[in-house]
Amino acid sequence: MKVKSKTFEIESIFHHYVQPMNVVTKFATDITGITREMTTNQPDIKATLELFHTWMQNENLLSEEVSFIFVTCGDWDLKTQLPEETKRRSIPLPHYLKSWINIKKAFHATLGTKGKTSMMGMLFKLNITHTGKHHSGIDDVKNIAKILARLASEGHVYQKTGEVK
Repeated sequence: MKVKSKTFEIESIFHHYVQPMNVVTKFATDITGITREMTTNQPDIKATLELFHTWMQNENLLSEEVSFIFVTCGDWDLKTQLPEETKRRSIPLPHYLKSWINIKKAFHATLGTKGKTSMMGMLFKLNITHTGKHHSGIDDVKNIAKILARLASEGHVYQKTGEVK
């Protein structure tokens, strides 16, 4: 999702399901809402990353004049999961997916709190209504964008919190 940094409005959304390595289980469907049918005949991760790169180009995000960073809810996705998956499949990890802002760290810095927190906990503490299906990637991103905007309205100045070297 592309979010305008000055207004925090959603400008554009990239959303694709990816062909999983294993069958989508009932447990995964119950948590995410994603079914086997939704992932059938979808591109694999390599093709999806290529589609994502094309979207980034079309959104003019890869221009040298443009500055952007990803926002995550935790470090695991970009620090561990994606680098391991691309390495396992011999896919180069795009440079722009090697740094990010962990919204949990911004949340704690803004509110002066410590300890473990979840997206649902941040939404509750900030009195923001959760929308969509929790653990559905596209819905989680929309909720993270709400947290991002709220923390900015509270005066938080964002900076990179994570990096893969």
